[in-house]
Amino acid sequence: MLLVRRFTIYADVSKGGTVSEATRLTVLGMVRRRPHSYGYAIVDEVSRWSAPEGVAPSSRGVYKALEALRDNEMIAPVAAAGETSVQRRRYIATPKGEARYLDWLHSRADSFADLFRRLGSAKDSDLPVLIEIVRAAEHELVAVSQDLQPAEPAALVDGGCSWGEISAAILQAAEWNESAARAGFLRSIRRELEYVHERYDAKSAAT
Repeated sequence: MLLVRRFTIYADVSKGGTVSEATRLTVLGMVRRRPHSYGYAIVDEVSRWSAPEGVAPSSRGVYKALEALRDNEMIAPVAAAGETSVQRRRYIATPKGEARYLDWLHSRADSFADLFRRLGSAKDSDLPVLIEIVRAAEHELVAVSQDLQPAEPAALVDGGCSWGEISAAILQAAEWNESAARAGFLRSIRRELEYVHERYDAKSAAT
């Protein structure tokens, strides 16, 4: 069920040292957004994310992701302006990496954690895509809320229903409330994104 799943703490690097796909794509997006990025700068940026635990890549995950992305030719080392060496390990996204990130960005978001990672790694030019992803998730959660239509526990008690039926109705009501709240949360995010997009367009038109 789209974006109904709660945040879950995940291991972005396995015990064997393999970095998760979610972390690789997040770091790839951050390199794409800020060419000539390097590990410490990315770690510093994600440390300031206001996101639940387990959503932002760990510092170890960032460096492992950069290594994996480089090995898979998704990013390439470059020298910054004025430098003659690539030893500082700065990176840019390659065309292969750009295509892979855009495939992910345009795909269906299946959790709030997934949505947070996209918001944290996308470019401002990706705003139309982000708006549509959030709108689709919002509409699905609204539909979930409408489909649930939980019965009132008091009415079930008065109707002589069993405790099993009453407890099921209470749980369904909790799910309905959560779906409605999450839909409202997504609506707020969408409106903020739309406002920013409109302001960017206005500034572009004025120049």
